[in-house]
Amino acid sequence: MMTRNETVSVVAVVFLCTAVSVPGMAQRDPTSGPNQFPQFRNLSGLAGCGYGADLQGYRSLSGPVALSTPVAHTLGRGMVQISGGTLSFHSLPEINGRKSNGTGFITVGATLSRINLAGTFFIKSSALDQVFHLQAQYIPEPGAKWAFSLGGQDIQGRGGSAGDAFLEDTQSSQSLFGVLTYRWDAGRRPIYLSAGIGTRRFGRPFGSISHQIAAPLRIWAESDGYGVNYGLLGVCRLGRGVRAMELNATVGLVKGQYFVFSVGMGL
Repeated sequence: MMTRNETVSVVAVVFLCTAVSVPGMAQRDPTSGPNQFPQFRNLSGLAGCGYGADLQGYRSLSGPVALSTPVAHTLGRGMVQISGGTLSFHSLPEINGRKSNGTGFITVGATLSRINLAGTFFIKSSALDQVFHLQAQYIPEPGAKWAFSLGGQDIQGRGGSAGDAFLEDTQSSQSLFGVLTYRWDAGRRPIYLSAGIGTRRFGRPFGSISHQIAAPLRIWAESDGYGVNYGLLGVCRLGRGVRAMELNATVGLVKGQYFVFSVGMGL
C-alpha cells in the first residue's frame, strides 16, 4: 500500500497532465496583451482556486472560492491541493493546445502558530514553465466573520505579463496582494465576499462572491480587474473528517465568453 507521500506524487503527475495540451500552431489567447497576464487569468493557484478552506486552514465544502483571484482563507494543516485546467479561446470546452491555454498547480499548506502558509508550484503553460506563489493568512478566533491574507503570485517575477507573441512578455509578473474575506450569514449557508488589491496582476481592485447552494455545489463570480468571470464548483468528499480525500471540478466562463474548466484533488 502506498504511503501518503507516494500517493501525492502519483496523483500530482495525473492531475498536472491535464494542464499539458498538444502544442502546435496556436491561435492567439484572447486574454493576452501588454500587462494582461494571460498566464494567470485561468487558474490562479492561489487560495480558493477550485477548492474551499475554512478559517483554520482545513479544506471546507462551504468555504469561499473563486478562479483567478485569491480569497483570504488559506490552506494549512499539511493539506495538499492538486489541480489542472484549461481556458478555451471560445465558448466551448477545448483541450487542443492550439485553441486553449492549460495550467496546473500543487499547493501545500502548513500552519505555524496563528498563521496558515501555503506554497504553490504553478505550471503556467503546455511548455511546462513554472513559477511559485506564496500566501499567508492570520488565523482569527473561532466564529470570526473576517479573514485577511497577504501573498505573492510568481514571487520570482519570471512568468511573463503579456503572452508569447508580445515583446512586453519579458516584463516581470511578480504580483503582491492583500485580500479580505467576509462571511455573510444570510441563511442556512453563508455567502462569502472577498475583495483586494495589490501590484502588477492585482494592480486593479478585484473581488469575488461564492455561495454553497447544495452540499456538493457552489456558485461563484469574480471581477478580476479585467472582466467578470463566473461558474460552478462541484465537490465530492471520499470519506469523513477534515482530512478526507476530496475531488473537485470547476466549470465557468471568463469575461462571460471563454469556457474554463478544471479538475482537482485534495489530500
